[in-house]
Amino acid sequence: MTRRFLFGASEIAALKSKSASSTVPNPSCVEIVSALVWKCAMEASRSNSGFIKTSVWCQAVNMREILAKPLADKYLLGSLVGLSMTKTQLDIDNQDLLTLVALLRKGMEEFKENFGNGISGEEAFEIFKEYGNLLRRDGIEIYSRSSMCRLPFYSADFRWGKPLWVFISSVDIKNAIKFMDTRDGDGMEVILTLKEEDLAKIENNKELLAYSQPVQQKMRTTAKL
Repeated sequence: MTRRFLFGASEIAALKSKSASSTVPNPSCVEIVSALVWKCAMEASRSNSGFIKTSVWCQAVNMREILAKPLADKYLLGSLVGLSMTKTQLDIDNQDLLTLVALLRKGMEEFKENFGNGISGEEAFEIFKEYGNLLRRDGIEIYSRSSMCRLPFYSADFRWGKPLWVFISSVDIKNAIKFMDTRDGDGMEVILTLKEEDLAKIENNKELLAYSQPVQQKMRTTAKL
């Protein structure tokens, strides 16, 4: 099932203050919301399965923004996307927001260090091969996040005026997560597609509800993976 959660500007500011640490003194909005959603998803999975699973947070990376030598034309067509994967330790009780934010920051920094000078076809193949292998393993939960934040969707005007609301369609894949800016650019919309039993737990997670507002509309997916 798919569910939407809205994070307002004041809630994001409060979450950022709570998630800052000496390791990551100024976490980004995407990092702090990622850490909170990941934490709540792990708790829901453990509650429903009855045991702790290794958890992997996979995030699509816009390679154009991390290359040491930018492309000659930043408006060239075509996707240039990498995949950063961050794993947690098995002791979920110690996975607080500060720890998860630090893990996410470290994973991205290592990705930039490894591929900031470019990525070969062979390296890209190995990354996605590892991702595919993880998906097929038992005892592992993979969460795949794509962030559409800072993309100018709300500036699009096809002579009908600028859009009131932009929504990226959900996909029939469990643990798929999308981030979108709100129309004013100050908040964030999180679109979660999870197993129904996990989503039921997350919808009642007090920590998540302290910083976000669930949207009442529910959309049922047609496939179960």
